[in-house]
Amino acid sequence: MAVRGSPWCSRGARAVLASSGFTQRSSGYLGTSDPWSDLSADHSLTNSHSARARGNVVQLGRTRLTGLAGSRRLTLALVR
Repeated sequence: MAVRGSPWCSRGARAVLASSGFTQRSSGYLGTSDPWSDLSADHSLTNSHSARARGNVVQLGRTRLTGLAGSRRLTLALVR
């Protein structure tokens, strides 16, 4: 998942895996279809996009992870 303003937005690859899976996810282009703008507008991810071409992609996902005790994992990989 790209972080706005980070050096990873313009190049590289990202992968996020959650042992519990995702309940919602979206990959859009910054300023036009990005999920961050959608989420910040009404605190809800109401649109889902699948960015397939290169560009300034913003990714957002919601997991079932609660932070309570258990053996679930969230893995983030950034490659340049």
